[in-house]
Amino acid sequence: MSGIKKSNQFQKLENEITGLASLYFQALTLVKGNSLLTRHHNLINTIREAYASLSSEERTIINNEFFYQKYPFWWKPTYSPSVFMKLKLKSMSHFLEEFYNEAI
Repeated sequence: MSGIKKSNQFQKLENEITGLASLYFQALTLVKGNSLLTRHHNLINTIREAYASLSSEERTIINNEFFYQKYPFWWKPTYSPSVFMKLKLKSMSHFLEEFYNEAI
């Protein structure tokens, strides 16, 4: 986000979701052909359930920013930088809230 300073909290949320996305893809790789890895299936399902509970706009942001990164600045034709940052913060917060609610 050139020109926009990210807060420490914003960066922490980004880092946390980046880590979850990495764990998600590692778990997907590990469970291929091995149905005994319940812990990994649980992680995959928890992430998918959290993702499914988001609005369409939030899913697009989480997906494009963290899981299947389309291309840098994919959002520019649709959002101004300040609007995008607000929506991204809302999307990240909602995703993590749902993830932790599902994990409990």
